[in-house]
Amino acid sequence: MDCGAGKWLGSSGAPLASWCIDCVAGKYVDVPGSNETSDCIDCSIGKFNDVPGSDDLSDCINCVAGKYIDRPGSDNAADCIDCA
Repeated sequence: MDCGAGKWLGSSGAPLASWCIDCVAGKYVDVPGSNETSDCIDCSIGKFNDVPGSDDLSDCINCVAGKYIDRPGSDNAADCIDCA
């Protein structure tokens, strides 16, 4: 069994869906069958995602106007800082 999008498994052929591991907040994976944590993709600079197990780029949220994040993989809106 392959894990669905948003999850990965360290060994191939999980017998149970519960063996699948969510990508951590700040990352997503949009295809099923991922087998390494490195398959989880960082949200890009300027975006954050506070939900583990995300399965689409659109799950990464822009900072509000007047704020930015200067590093990829942010997992919290509080990481958005005021533009100088």
